[in-house]
Amino acid sequence: MVYRAALYLRVSKEDAKKAEQNGQELQNSIENQRRFLLEYLKDQTEIEVYDCYIDRGYSGLLFEERPGFLRMWKDILDRTVNMIVVKDLSRFGREHIQTDAYIRKIFPSLGVRFLAVADSYDSLFAKEEEQNLLIPIKNFINDSYARDISIKIRSSQEAMRREGICAGAFVPYGYRKEQGRLCPEAESAVVVKLIYLLKLEGKSAGHIAEKLNQWGISSPAEFRRERGSVYYTGFQEYETAKWTGTSVDRILKNRVYIGVLEQGKRKRISYKVQTVIAVPEEKWSRIEGAHPAIISEEAYQLVQKISGLDMRQAPRQNSLDRLSGLLFCGDCKRAMVRRSGHAKRKREDYYICSGYNKGEGCSRHSILADRLFQIVWSVIACSSKGMEQMQKLREKRGRNIWDIFIQNSEKKIEKYKKRLEQAEEDFNRGILNTEEYQRYRTVYLEGQKKQRQAVFLCKQEKSRREEEDKQSREWKEIVPDRLLCLLLIEKIEIGEEKKIKIWVRFRMDR
Repeated sequence: MVYRAALYLRVSKEDAKKAEQNGQELQNSIENQRRFLLEYLKDQTEIEVYDCYIDRGYSGLLFEERPGFLRMWKDILDRTVNMIVVKDLSRFGREHIQTDAYIRKIFPSLGVRFLAVADSYDSLFAKEEEQNLLIPIKNFINDSYARDISIKIRSSQEAMRREGICAGAFVPYGYRKEQGRLCPEAESAVVVKLIYLLKLEGKSAGHIAEKLNQWGISSPAEFRRERGSVYYTGFQEYETAKWTGTSVDRILKNRVYIGVLEQGKRKRISYKVQTVIAVPEEKWSRIEGAHPAIISEEAYQLVQKISGLDMRQAPRQNSLDRLSGLLFCGDCKRAMVRRSGHAKRKREDYYICSGYNKGEGCSRHSILADRLFQIVWSVIACSSKGMEQMQKLREKRGRNIWDIFIQNSEKKIEKYKKRLEQAEEDFNRGILNTEEYQRYRTVYLEGQKKQRQAVFLCKQEKSRREEEDKQSREWKEIVPDRLLCLLLIEKIEIGEEKKIKIWVRFRMDR
């Protein structure tokens, strides 16, 4: 009888990682397993190799998650193959109950011969004591090995977490890893700072995502891909991953950007079950000051504060009201809302108590917006400390950010240009046919167009901000904008008879 054999080859995720780190071929590598089996079978004339079924980077504990095994199983059920050959029992599986069931019950019932070369086990010639004693014991040992490895990995990860070392496979956007420690990555860290700046200026997460896409800034997934890292996410909505409100919101809530390393937020139920569950926050590993911060603690806390407030746009404006989230009724403590009306044929904006506005009690507490801005400005301006902070904040608003984005887009334009030239060369040499060339040409020309538009928009934004900064140099002539109000003022309360209380974030001069 001639057996049509399936060579089953598997290497675990841990072994694959070791081979990559050490730059060498391990004993259980796919190629070593293949060579070992083919060398053994070259003199076995009754065995004909049908195909190789490979699972690279898959645990031996779960059969149903291994694509190579599932493809082999289909061919077994279709009677395409009637023999399985593996290097040893551990390559086939490490979960002893299921492995036992396949070797001792399922395969014999299907007429499938099973051969584990290094373990000297062949189901065709196996004696009863091998079937009932040796195989169960070896499978149990392989299972125990998997359990021990899982325990060692978990212990190692816990020790790394306690020392403030990033134990995850992928580092957070904005950082790179050096000897296990997180360090700011120049290009992406600038984007993180911009996201926080735009949020403090009153932009929503969705609006920020839209702007980042328009400015040609690569999303976290695309950023990793551009640097050769294979990274897949269930949140990706497009073939080319774009910024979304969700991805921006995640960055705005992540404490890693203020130097706090939080790990162990999820875990597997056991070494045999791949299902991941959430870990209660009080059981997370949290190390303060584990790495350099990208965002200041003050800016982070302000973002968290305004994220939970009712943010309203100013009347007839596309931007958020500069005092939104800061202004409260002095009596009922509810937020004040901005309204617009006519007085003496003149349109004026004013604030009133939101409780009164909804007919829920309290009184009007009305105050004109322009009058309140003048008072707020006078409070800030009367302190040299406040003026000093204001000037520093103005200087930190990131004019150089736009130069970096413009340079990155120009580099991408040049890259698309070179790819187009290469495609033209391949077409002329007959490597690409007309349809393939036209497809590549369309993609590269469209890429250039998008990046040129990104350069234009970034230059436009840079000019706008430079003009704002130029106008704000005469400190006595300006009124604080929203960002400055947020950073310099804790809160404002409007009481009866227009009594105003202002809590500031800087020390007043005496």
